[in-house]
Amino acid sequence: MADTEAHGAPQDLDPLLRAAIGRFSREGFGAPLRAIAADAGVSAALLVKRYGSKEALHEAADEAVLEWIRRVKSESIGSAARGTLMLTLPAAQREASVLLGYIVHAVLDGGALGRHLLDQMVTDAEGYIAEAVAQGLARPSRDERARARYLVQSGLGSLLVSTLLGPSAAPPTGGTSFAAPPTGGTSFAGTPPAGTPSGDTRSADGADTGRDVVAMLHRLEEETTLPALELYTEGFFTGPAVFEQYLAGRDRAASDPTEREATP
Repeated sequence: MADTEAHGAPQDLDPLLRAAIGRFSREGFGAPLRAIAADAGVSAALLVKRYGSKEALHEAADEAVLEWIRRVKSESIGSAARGTLMLTLPAAQREASVLLGYIVHAVLDGGALGRHLLDQMVTDAEGYIAEAVAQGLARPSRDERARARYLVQSGLGSLLVSTLLGPSAAPPTGGTSFAAPPTGGTSFAGTPPAGTPSGDTRSADGADTGRDVVAMLHRLEEETTLPALELYTEGFFTGPAVFEQYLAGRDRAASDPTEREATP
């Protein structure tokens, strides 16, 4: 797996991008350029000179995160360590907290960049799944794009529910949960004060907030791995009747539009 020691993001990235990814993962995409520049040890003017605008920096950070996810997924599929095609996250403390925070903020933020990130994740998932099919780990689908989208959205849905609604209220000593700051938006509670390097997962009192993210991921893994693998491996229905009825109804609707209108 790529070395992620410096800012929680792969060290072969531009240091400015590492700082941006770390700060965006903590505070959302409203994080000020001055804070990102401080994390990188440069001036805000240099940051603007390099990327031109905050939106361009955001786009570059999205592409870097997508490549990061590709690396993680390729390693996972290649080794078939877990035999799962669901969206998974690495367990390293800094990597987990930064990558999780960035993805959740991207989904909650929405907008054109959020949709682009999701669409690209689906496209990348098609590639992972094709590799898994080629290796004999998965069955081919009638609609590979639709299956990839369902798997990505299901994985993100589990991630969001566990993050936002799980037992993760931030204690006074720090900890990682999502809470709206006074200025609006979404950020991690327990975020270190401005100027703290974005790769540092410790709060002001020294509590390691990254550990809470890892604990949440472990809880999510415990809650979902068995039922997901059972469902994907053994199926849910005892026979093909329900699926065949759906396919037949879809074919009728495609050939006769009045059939779809008559369907309740």
